[in-house]
Amino acid sequence: LQPVRDLDTIRTFLAGTGPTALFDMPFMPLFFALVYLLHPWLGLLAIGGGLMLLTLALITEARSRAPTRAATQSGAARYAFGEASRRNAEIIRAMGMELRVGRLWAALNSKHLTEQAHAAEVGGGLGAVTKVLRLLLQSLILGLGAWLVIAGEATGGVMIAASILTARALA
Repeated sequence: LQPVRDLDTIRTFLAGTGPTALFDMPFMPLFFALVYLLHPWLGLLAIGGGLMLLTLALITEARSRAPTRAATQSGAARYAFGEASRRNAEIIRAMGMELRVGRLWAALNSKHLTEQAHAAEVGGGLGAVTKVLRLLLQSLILGLGAWLVIAGEATGGVMIAASILTARALA
């Protein structure tokens, strides 16, 4: 059952935002600084949006902690039962308990998958809100950039560069 457990761990990690964040996080302050250098208003909007996204990330962490813990505990119970069943397979078979043990395994597995889905649902729902906010901020950056271009305080290149840098910073 160790390969099943390893697969669950890998699947959980890859389904999250961990891999992307590991590569983008170190460059986020640089992107914000570059946007600020392009125009202070654009920089302030990008930094404010980044702080809002950080707040949403903290809320997501707080709300998904309990469901994630429950999924981890049910996974551990499933693993322990599977390991005990494997160790005692001969006895289970000799006593004719295969169907009963199979039903128990199915119930534990179903509970684990349900709790894991619930944890993913909580994180996914707030993740969707985060994505919408991120896209809204990108549109606001473009809008503010366009307003600055019309006012003669920036060029079209600044507007596009700020949009791209903000998108990378908020990714």
